[in-house]
Amino acid sequence: MRKITLFFCFLFLIACLKKDNDDSPIGTWKLNSIMINCAQHILSECEKEEKIVFIEKTFSSYAYKLGTCEKEFIENIPYEISNKKLNFSILGNKFSFGFRVFRDSMTITAIKNRDTIVKHYFKQYN
Repeated sequence: MRKITLFFCFLFLIACLKKDNDDSPIGTWKLNSIMINCAQHILSECEKEEKIVFIEKTFSSYAYKLGTCEKEFIENIPYEISNKKLNFSILGNKFSFGFRVFRDSMTITAIKNRDTIVKHYFKQYN
């Protein structure tokens, strides 16, 4: 009987841990850092305000061109996540970025002009 009780306690603990490890992108994500070809990029004041908002079927990105305050805002873009990739289209152009969420941390990886750009975000709570 004691083994059965211990077994169910173990299953309960695993179920609780899985709930705590929420790897969903739903929410607001604030830019924390950018790496370009493994070198730290110094964020501009505008880049420090960058954020991405994911809801169930769309996302909005409030970003700036690297090193500038030139806006690159996009809103309500349908997306799909599969095989660790964030896939979406803008005006018929398809994009696929490396994508990983682990608890309160999100990483998006893109290749642009032969540069590997890795952006790290933290979940923002109001």
